Amino acid sequence: MTTTTSTLAPLTPTGPDGQFSGPDAAEYLNMRYMAFDPDDDTSDLGVTVDMRPNGVFDFFCSTNGSSCFKGDADCRVSASLMNNRVMITEENRFAGIMSRTQGIVFNQTTVETRLAKCSYVYDGATDRRLNGGCGCGALGQAECSDIMSAYYDRDCAFSDTFDANACRESCQANDTATCIQANPTSERV
Repeated sequence: MTTTTSTLAPLTPTGPDGQFSGPDAAEYLNMRYMAFDPDDDTSDLGVTVDMRPNGVFDFFCSTNGSSCFKGDADCRVSASLMNNRVMITEENRFAGIMSRTQGIVFNQTTVETRLAKCSYVYDGATDRRLNGGCGCGALGQAECSDIMSAYYDRDCAFSDTFDANACRESCQANDTATCIQANPTSERV
């Protein structure tokens, strides 16, 4: 294996309010996208993008004042790592996600040092998982009215005699001896 040092030169944003101008952003993103080298553990990974449907750019997080959305796990974002080696077609072209054409690009350093909590090889169905999208699948339906939906982050300790219905009943009765909050100390970013 050959190891080299990444040669990505930092770009200085020149747009309004310290943002990248359109051409600078394109240059920066293309540079990061093409920088991944599978034979170099120090190469940049690529670009992390949350592809959005039809111009919808909502984030739902109760700590920021949002309410429950479809019973989805609270304070989580699904995103994909994109580079010149993954998520490409047989013709080596970018392969979009679920026919979506718009997305939010995240600061890659922040993703790698603070935001990334869990990852999956393919769709992890994080909207229906406990622990901010990184835990086990929720026992409830994808509805805000269901106390066992991923949003409420409720579960019971697993045992050989685990009974999902008994777990649901204890959580509905707010029995804190049986019904537990999944990872209550997890930081919500």
